[in-house]
Order: sequence, then C-alpha cells, then structure tokens
Amino acid sequence: SMSGDDVQPRFCISCGQQLTSADRFCLNCGTAVGDPGTSGATGFTPVAAGTAFKSGHTLVQWLSVILLLSIILDLVATIADFAELRLINRLIDGKNVTLEELQDSDDRQAAIGAIQFIVFVGTGILFLIWIYRAHKNLAALGAQGLGWGPRWAIGGFFIPLGNLVIPYLITAQIWKASDPERVDANGWTWKDAPVSLLVKVWWALWIVAGIIGQFLLRRVFEE
Repeated sequence: SMSGDDVQPRFCISCGQQLTSADRFCLNCGTAVGDPGTSGATGFTPVAAGTAFKSGHTLVQWLSVILLLSIILDLVATIADFAELRLINRLIDGKNVTLEELQDSDDRQAAIGAIQFIVFVGTGILFLIWIYRAHKNLAALGAQGLGWGPRWAIGGFFIPLGNLVIPYLITAQIWKASDPERVDANGWTWKDAPVSLLVKVWWALWIVAGIIGQFLLRRVFEE
C-alpha cells in the first residue's frame, strides 16, 4: 500500500478545485468525481457525463415555508367556514341578517379560496422541481441500477392508476439511494436498504387524502 506522501493530489476536471480523498463530487462546482482512483495525475474518475450535484437545500426551505403557509390558510379557511355556517343558521332561524353581511361572507370565502388555490399550485410546482432534482442527484452520488429516470419523478404523478404506485417507488428510491451509509464505490448497495417507514406513512396519507377529496367532491356535485 502507498503511504500518505505517495498519494497523488486529486483535482476537479471542471473547475480545478483540489479534492480530498473521500470526495465523490466537487464541493465547488458540483461535478461528480466518482470513486477515488488513479486515472492520471489527478486521480479523477468521473461517474457519468452530466451528473453534477445540485443542492436542493434552498428548495426544501421554500417548500417548508409554503407548506407552513398552507397549514395556516387551512386554519383560516376552517374559521371562515364556521363563521359562514353561523350566518346561514341565523338566516334559517329568521334572525336579522343584512345583505352586506352575506356579501362580506361570500367575498371572504372567495378570497381565501383563491389564495389557497395559488398556494396549492405553487406547492405542487416546487415539490415537483425538488423531487426531480433529488432524483437527478442520485447519479452524482454514484448510485447505479436506478431503473426510473428523473423525468419519471414528475411524470409518475400524471399517469392514471400509475400515479398510485410510481411516485411511491420513485420516492423510496430517492430515500434509499441518497442514504450516506449506502453510498459506496460500486453504487449498488442501496438496493438492499429497507424503505423508510416515514415514506410509507407519507404515501398512505397521500392516498387517503385523495380518496377523501374525491368523495367530498362527488357529494358537492350530487347536491
């Protein structure tokens, strides 16, 4: 074996940043550098072309903010619903309800609904961007045998019936293949990792929420 003094320094082939012996990608530009090897004077062994790592940290921060906003809006909408229900009950009971009160209630409900829709669309877009980037980073981390490509991370949500399974498989794959304890030189160890219970619970809740949403929507149209 070589001593520490005999180890050739490694440099990123894209930006020239010096790398440590443990680096799998350049911390300066994100280019994948693969398993530390001895390819030439730099010891650079690329994983694959176009596999630069792009951090999703900022996206996660924005997603956290917009999800918190969604929760707050849902609470506000619930309070507004109860207020309108009390107003309707007053009207049914023959109590004095002005036209202005009814109009204000309708305007408030419409405004809250519009804001909720905008936040919902924004959340969906950010989530799809994040999950696409998270999956694309797997190649930069050295994962092999992924099967599903990054585009499936988005497209899987829009395939009828397939959207009941594909997004879960994609998310489970991201969770396992990005686990630091499963990233190794051959890139296949992640396949033996168990799927996190957190991922399973998240997907189960997603399915249940979709079923409840469809049920309530049908009830509204039936009435």
